[in-house]
Amino acid sequence: MNAQLSGCSFKSADLPDGVFTEASFQDADFDGANLEVAKFDGVTQAAGLSFRNASLIEVDFTNANLEDVDFTGADITDAVFDGASLPETFDEMIIAKIDT
Repeated sequence: MNAQLSGCSFKSADLPDGVFTEASFQDADFDGANLEVAKFDGVTQAAGLSFRNASLIEVDFTNANLEDVDFTGADITDAVFDGASLPETFDEMIIAKIDT
């Protein structure tokens, strides 16, 4: 895809099965969005991207650079992170969802 979606807001959007392969998402907002089974594989520019409280069930993040992405409260059931770079606080973000 290779789209430039930096700074865009998809807050609470319903985008199941969306294909965002290799897109740029700096400072984009997917808070509360339904992205089930979407593809974000190969994303390299995602600083400031937020998936707070989003439904990321079965989403493909293969080889994505997600080091500066906020997953707080996101549902990542069966999501694929093979080869992805994750934030240092990833576990804390996901545990926060489970504990609430």
